[in-house]
Amino acid sequence: MENLETVAMKNMQIQKPGFMDYLKANPVLTTEQLSIGYRQKSNERCIASKLDLSIRKGELVCLLGPNGCGKSTLMRSIAGLQTILSGKISIQNTDLQHLSAHHRALLLSLVLTEKIEGGNLTVSDIVAVGRYPHTNFMGTLTDYDKKEINEAISQCGLLGFESKLYIQLSDGEKQRVMIARALAQDTPLIMLDEPTAHLDLPHRIEMMKTLHHLAKTTQKAILLSTHELDLALQWSDTLWLMQSDGIIFNGAPEDMVLQGHFSQVFGNDSLKFDLKSGTFKTKHQHGTRVNLLGSGTTYDWTRRAIERDGFEADQQNASHTTIEIVGKNQWIYHHGTDQTKCNSIAEVLTVLQFDTKISQVIKN
Repeated sequence: MENLETVAMKNMQIQKPGFMDYLKANPVLTTEQLSIGYRQKSNERCIASKLDLSIRKGELVCLLGPNGCGKSTLMRSIAGLQTILSGKISIQNTDLQHLSAHHRALLLSLVLTEKIEGGNLTVSDIVAVGRYPHTNFMGTLTDYDKKEINEAISQCGLLGFESKLYIQLSDGEKQRVMIARALAQDTPLIMLDEPTAHLDLPHRIEMMKTLHHLAKTTQKAILLSTHELDLALQWSDTLWLMQSDGIIFNGAPEDMVLQGHFSQVFGNDSLKFDLKSGTFKTKHQHGTRVNLLGSGTTYDWTRRAIERDGFEADQQNASHTTIEIVGKNQWIYHHGTDQTKCNSIAEVLTVLQFDTKISQVIKN
């Protein structure tokens, strides 16, 4: 007789394929053998071809890639602002290629980078524009439309802003208004082109956090293009990583890192992707070797500064120069039998540079 563990394992093996099929089933957006680019008279310039991509409900997808790789062309093609060369784009199994602008507006909403002139329009006026694809030919807003507008305003943290003029808002507030307008449009797919482009760092972080939260709470599919590599790694569920030749790698951010795709797409002779920190670092031409003794955050930032100045820092370098971290804001610089106490990284660098110059003079 089989024990409970054996039975459970067999059940998992039976259910696992079905579970994976469930995850892949019924995506909001799909592209099938999609080719994008430009067609002028008899000439055709293909930017990317044979793209099979998808986005599920509640998923935040970030599109990344070097300048000129075709990110904007892909976004414009999906949004219907540019004719595709071949293939198919569908939202909830509806082919977008031959839809009218009105029917397309019921399936996707678009937030562009360009700033709009709000005139004397209030926040409520701007958000209400999102409901017009759902209204009659006179554009009359029903009680349900007004409820959707108020809900979108609330979801974007704009309660109390309803009567404020759009032109009086900060860039971050204006961007939230545009996202609220897209939410009020109530489409299964929301697309954003560089939503953090005009924001400072705190507001860029807050924007990505908000979009991730909205994807989960509204179960809408959200696709955005961005250059914010660090924020995309932190907040996106899936990355579309586009190479200069139009090939797109897609998957979870962590998988993209471990598979080496970031180095492949963005790396060059002077830039490398650091797997540990998840950031790009400049490849410095290291010269003099320095022993750096210590640990923790102070060690990491001291090493960073030393390597930026062209030295090679490690704990096992064969060098007569040693920098020892002995406490908070305390370093001891050892060179032979000489010792110098330093109270900041700036002082460490000053002593190191001066000592190096003296050594070179003596050597020459």
